[in-house]
Amino acid sequence: MIKNDQVVYIVLEVVIACLAVGGNVLVCWAVHLNSNLQSVTNLFVVSLAVADIAVGLVAIPFAIAISTGFCAHFLGCLFIACFLLVLTQSSIFSLLAIAADRYIAIKNPLRYSGVVTGKRAKAIVALCWILSVAIGLTPILGWNTGGNTTHGQNNNSSICPHGMTECLFEGVVTLHYMRKRRAHVGCEILQLVQLKEHKTCLLVYLLKSSMKLRGTS
Repeated sequence: MIKNDQVVYIVLEVVIACLAVGGNVLVCWAVHLNSNLQSVTNLFVVSLAVADIAVGLVAIPFAIAISTGFCAHFLGCLFIACFLLVLTQSSIFSLLAIAADRYIAIKNPLRYSGVVTGKRAKAIVALCWILSVAIGLTPILGWNTGGNTTHGQNNNSSICPHGMTECLFEGVVTLHYMRKRRAHVGCEILQLVQLKEHKTCLLVYLLKSSMKLRGTS
């Protein structure tokens, strides 16, 4: 039985999913139609848009399902949880790639076209998705609660039949894994913040320099 607070959560998730899918489809469509937008930078943007479309179409419905605690086989529930991790991780890596690309473009504008080429950008996008899959599927390789009878095959549960478990994210993915992943994501966010700070300082420096040049002229 779905509770009232879960109804609010589901409605909000559905609204977010619709906005995410609609907005990012428009982004991909605009890049596809306009050849001027088909740049190396927008390759990272399209990668982020594709990841967010997948989040809206697949990850959010899975998140809604897993939040209700429906009865499922342990491996099936674990796969849903891992799929959520893969898609959210791909968005994080895509944001990191965009930040790094913009940092290089601002710090070394004259060398940017030689450093960030189309082939390298495609390789970076592929690497981002490969790492996302590797990190997201780690719980399937053993970092899960399958060996714990409390969260694994919950045969004594009065809610689910024999051989099935109440499918909850925290019931299949270990807390230790989430701590490691949170630390990993924290490092990525710190890198994003540092890149943003470097870009801000550089922009301020350029603005001051241009103002001095105008003053002398």
